[in-house]
Parts: sequence; structure tokens; C-alpha cells
Amino acid sequence: MLTLNMKVVGPLFVGAIVGAFVGYWVDTSTEYRFDAPSTIVGLIAGALFGLAIGLLLAHQRRRWIATAGLAAFLLFVFLTSGWITTGLAVAAIMVTFVVSAGVLRGFYGDDDVAAVKHHIQIWTSIRGGFVVVDDGRIVMPTTPKPHMGPKLIIVRPGNAVVMVNGSKITQICGPSVFKSENFEFVDDVIKLERSSHVQTIPEIVTASVSTVTLRLSYRYGINVSESTIRGETKNDAPDAPRGLTPEEHANLRRVVAMHPKWEQEIERYIEGAVRGLLAQYEYDELVGNNHYQRLGRRISMLIAPHITELGCAVDLINVISVTPNPSLMDVHLEGQRIRQIQHAAGDGFRMAITSVAIGYREAIRLGMTLDDIHQEAARFMMEHMSDDPATKVVLTAPPRYSLDDIQGPPSIADDAIDGGEPRRLPPPTARGPGARA
Repeated sequence: MLTLNMKVVGPLFVGAIVGAFVGYWVDTSTEYRFDAPSTIVGLIAGALFGLAIGLLLAHQRRRWIATAGLAAFLLFVFLTSGWITTGLAVAAIMVTFVVSAGVLRGFYGDDDVAAVKHHIQIWTSIRGGFVVVDDGRIVMPTTPKPHMGPKLIIVRPGNAVVMVNGSKITQICGPSVFKSENFEFVDDVIKLERSSHVQTIPEIVTASVSTVTLRLSYRYGINVSESTIRGETKNDAPDAPRGLTPEEHANLRRVVAMHPKWEQEIERYIEGAVRGLLAQYEYDELVGNNHYQRLGRRISMLIAPHITELGCAVDLINVISVTPNPSLMDVHLEGQRIRQIQHAAGDGFRMAITSVAIGYREAIRLGMTLDDIHQEAARFMMEHMSDDPATKVVLTAPPRYSLDDIQGPPSIADDAIDGGEPRRLPPPTARGPGARA
């Protein structure tokens, strides 16, 4: 069923009737005559002006008044002067139109044909194709921006667009389909889907005046709901933002107007929070123990007010690693190696002392005196020193002992065989390189 728009049809009929009466009056009351009946001329001229007024009421297109006046003027020229004069008038109008459109060719990449074509589309209200926005960019058409309206704008889920006309931001729209106004175009595309990012913050000074490098990952994006990202938010009100709730529209406007480089702002906020937080920790607390989950929660709490004020959202903060300064790491490893060597030497000395103590206790239990134990220990030591080819120690004998005593220190067993009293020999002394007197 055909639906008539009375805002357009009503003025058209009224204008045609008024024009017909004016033409009839001209035929009956004046001596001026057209080649065609004045009633018909008035009917056509009145219909044109009525249509222009109707289009103005329906679509707020004031240019239709000028178009109707131009058509009436051409009709008058045709009726009074014929085809040649009318053709010249049309040619003059077209030259003027091309020149006026060419003045703005800088908006179309210095392409005069594109400028004229777009102006004809605006003049006739013909929709000039469409613009498809997806994956954070304009995917169609592939020609350079700007793609000035009137056009059909298709914003796919996960995206938002900033529409500009001249130097003014006209609207910010989420996932939706709408028609752009004359000379309105997509100035910027904002990706609504959350993105993952890994950030490395070097040279963080801890409470012990040591430096560490922290590496963390997080998800970030504009503070909008999942339903808006999927394109499920619908606003039917005339002045409501397309595809966005009022709060989300305010967040996007805040990002566009105040923080156009919002991704760098997020990194800056996170770095400041991390440096302030790690300044409260000692070096050993960060490197020696694993507090990564607690660190992630504290970082999230610190940046939350600033990120919300920015109009963005950051979640799933995960601390990957805390790495000390390389020079400090070398010193730490060297100290650890020295401690391990000292611990091993201490363990060896403890085992040796323990073995000596156990030997003393066992010898005393078998009836040996301390002097006997010292003599046997000295003889055992000298036997091993004499068998070791690397030993360069020269042994000197005390003056009161004979050469036989030096060459073969008697043992308790030798004295027992001889039947005499066991001799009490003081431990021999060593003379040689590095030996103490």
C-alpha cells in the first residue's frame, strides 16, 4: 500500500491550486500571454514551489526552495524565449555549479570529478554508497579518507566511530547502522574489544635502594559493557547515542575529547603505580619470595580510580616476573657461591673433628693415654707426608734424638716387644716452605 507523506503532498496540491488560479487570473485579467495557457504554467510553477515547501517541512532541506525557484525561472525562460535561451541558461547554471564544487576539491584529494559528483549527490539527496567499519578501521571503501556524507554508515560489533562535520564532532556511535548527514564523515574509529598487552617497567628502585625490572600483562579497553561490544545495545530515542548507553557515550566522549592517546595514558598510570608500590618492598622480599598474585591485586586497586576517570577499564593484571639488576644479580650469585663453599668447608671440618673425637674416645676406651695417642697421630702424619710426592717439607730432628729415632719413630708395639718402658716423644716439628716454627 502506498503511503503518502502529507507534509510533502499537502503543500504540493496547495501550491498547484494557487498557481493555477494565478495563471487563470493572468489569462482573464491581463494582456500578457504565454505560448502555453497561463493556467497550466501557473499550475506547474505552483506545484514546484509547493513541493519545495513540503520537502523543507519534511526533511529540513532549505535548498529545495532555491531549486524550485530555479526550475520556475527556467520554465519562464523557456516560455518566453524558447529552447536556445533555456539551454544557455542551463549551461550557465552547470558551469557555476562545477566551479563552486571545484573550490572544495581539497576535501576530495584534489579530485574535481569526485567533488562535483558529491555535490550532485547532496543536491539531489541521493545516498552516495556506504562505509563499513570493522576491526578498528574503515574496511570499505578502500579509498583515502574522508568519505563525506550523505552515506550509509555500517559500524560492525566491537567498534565505535567519531563523526565530524567541519571542525565539530557531531556524534559518537557504537555498533549500529545510520545515515550520515551532508559533509559528515567518519573521523576516527575506536576499537571496543579488549586487547591484551605486556608491559615491561625497568629500573624500579626498591626500599633497599636496589633496582629491579617488573614485567606484567593485562587486558585493557574502553569502559563499555559486553552487550554493547556485541552490538546488542539499542536506543530508540531520537537524541540517544546509537549503540551506546548514556554512560558509555560519556566515557567515549571523555576519551575522545580529553585523552585521545588513552592507551599511552593507561601505560603511564600503571608504571607510576608499580614504581610507587615496589618502593615499599625490600629487595629480598621481591626476589626471594613469590608475591606475584598479591602484587597484581594491589596494582589493580591503585590504578582503578584513575583508569575509571579516564573512561577506560583494565583487568586481569598478572605479574610475570620481577628481575633484579644484572650487576646486582652477579654479585648475589657470587656471594651465594662463596657461602656454599664456606658451608662445604665447614661441613668437612666438622666431620673431621667429629672423626678425631670419636678416635680419641675409642683409644681411651682401649686403655691408651693421651701421650700415646699424640705419638701415634704424629707417626701416622709423617708416614703419609713421606709417601706424598708433592710434599716438600723438610723434617729436622731435635738434638736429643738419634738418627735411628728420626728414621723410624718407635711405636708402642716396639717398646712392648723390647720389654722396656714406652718412650715419651714430643711431637716432631716441621721445617720447610710455609711451615711455622
